[in-house]
Order: sequence, then C-alpha cells, then structure tokens
Amino acid sequence: MEKGNKTKAYRKRKEILEYSMSSWWLMRLIKEKYFPDQEILTYCFGKLPHWKYIIYCESSELRIPYRLCEEDEEESRFVGKNLTLEEYSSLNEKEKLKLQSDLWKDNKEWIESKFRKLKAAWIAVIDGKVATFSEDIDDFPQRSKILEICEEHNGKFPFIFEDKERFLSIEESSSSWSRVSPDDNYPTAEIQVISLEPKSKSITITADFDTGCGESLYVDMSYLISEGLTSRPYPEDRPEEHKHLNAHFFYYRRNFFLGVVSEMGKVLKAKFSILCVRDWGNSPFVKINKERRALVGRRLFQKLNPSPNVLLKFGDKKTEIY
Repeated sequence: MEKGNKTKAYRKRKEILEYSMSSWWLMRLIKEKYFPDQEILTYCFGKLPHWKYIIYCESSELRIPYRLCEEDEEESRFVGKNLTLEEYSSLNEKEKLKLQSDLWKDNKEWIESKFRKLKAAWIAVIDGKVATFSEDIDDFPQRSKILEICEEHNGKFPFIFEDKERFLSIEESSSSWSRVSPDDNYPTAEIQVISLEPKSKSITITADFDTGCGESLYVDMSYLISEGLTSRPYPEDRPEEHKHLNAHFFYYRRNFFLGVVSEMGKVLKAKFSILCVRDWGNSPFVKINKERRALVGRRLFQKLNPSPNVLLKFGDKKTEIY
C-alpha cells in the first residue's frame, strides 16, 4: 500500500473517532462520506463510553479494516462475575435458574454475537471471555467436563449458554398416532435410550414424533431417574429454562446414546445431548397429549448414520423406519 493511502486511512479513522453521536448517524457518516460505493461488512453496536460504537467496515480499494473503539469487546460487553465452584454448588435450583436468567438478559447481544462468530452451539464463559465452546450441541459439557474447566481456571465456575433459538424450536401441532381425541392421533417412534456409564443400561420409550421440533429428544427426567438411566441433579448441575406453547419449563441437559430399530432389525444409534425435563406432569409437553412421556424431533434421524427413512402411514396409524 502506498504511503499516501496509509496517511489518508489514518486521517479518516481519526476523524470518525472524534464523533460522538447515535449509531444511525455514525453509520451514515461512514457510508456516505467515506465509502459511498462500499458495503459495511459487519458491525456491532453497544453503549460504550461517550456513546462511541464499535463498527467494522472495509474499503475494497485500501483493504484496511477500521475499528472505531479500542476497548476489548469481550471484557467491556459481558456483565457478570464468575462464582467459585463451592459458591455455585451451594445455590438451590431456583437461585441457579435466576442467575442464568439474569446473565442471559444482561448479556443477550454479546452471547448471540459469540454464537454467530464462533458458529457455536454452546459457549462457556469465564472472566468475560469464551473459555471453551463447541459447534456440536451433542458435545454439551457434562459434570466431568465442568469440573475440569473449573480446575483449569482456579476454581471458577463457568457460565454456560446454549443457542436455544437454533436447537430448541418446536412447531408442535396436534396430529396423528398417540390418541389425542376420538378423531386425532399423534405420530410416534420407538426410541432406545442408552446410558453412557461403563455399565450401560437401556430402555425403549415410545415418543411422540414432531418434525417441527429441532431437538433430538425431550423426556420426563423423573422417569429416567426411576429407570436408573440418570441421576438426580447434582450440586454442580446447571438447570435451564425455556418456553413451549407459551408456558415455561425447566430442564437439564444430559448425554445419552439414542437408537432406533429399523423394520429389518438393524439398530442405528449415536450420541446425543437430550433435554431432561423437570416436573414433566405440569410441563407444556403434556398439554396436547396427557399420556406423553417424551417428544422426539427430526435431529435424531438427521444425525444417525446412515440417516434412516421414516414412513408415516396415516391409514394404519403406524411409523415405519427403514
């Protein structure tokens, strides 16, 4: 790059930094005064000292990125101080849920920006920075991983957030297979739930099948506990809250192998992170079908290798997998 262009770029950056105005006017200034024929590539708005904003743009001629604030985005945007492992473990379930809810409300834009930037299914935050993450929701950290993160960060308990908009969408409607009314049934699928413990245990559960559900499986947590497939919430466990059919429900993420058996007797299975729902009998999942014990979504069948074909036989009120 020529020296004159570098000087010009620095002068433009200095001029923009001197402006303190609303985001709309700042964007207009950049677009019209400096880059009339260029696209703003990315931008991130957030109230900062003196009403400055962080903007990212690029000129195709100079190829110079302009960052209009020198503050560290992660440190300046995230609000919340990590508890120690002992402090978090001493909280009851309601206190943990409130803590998680408050952190989400205070940092919603920051968290969502990290999901987009990292293409993350979940992130773990310590000291205002992403300590670890994964693009796969089925790698959701369990107790051993959480304790490992704590040990690596001087006993600080990580704030863990999952991309609910991406994975927890449910477009449920009342239709077929499980009897909902005299004329209506809900499609079902037989699902094997297999624990990951060394002495693995499995059960087969009949789950209502909803293609509008993006998750793998929502299931009655108390039922899994009674069958010996999972434990009661432990002190380091992390409860979460979400809404379905305009009603709240609470859950814990646990990892299992899930499998289906084809019409030819072939077993297809893979590791999944599933939602174990607390107080299932009073949850929104039983509003449409009071006999329901689990709800399975399309992600289960999409991840199995090879992905099976699922045939819904409305005449016979039967689901065939092959």
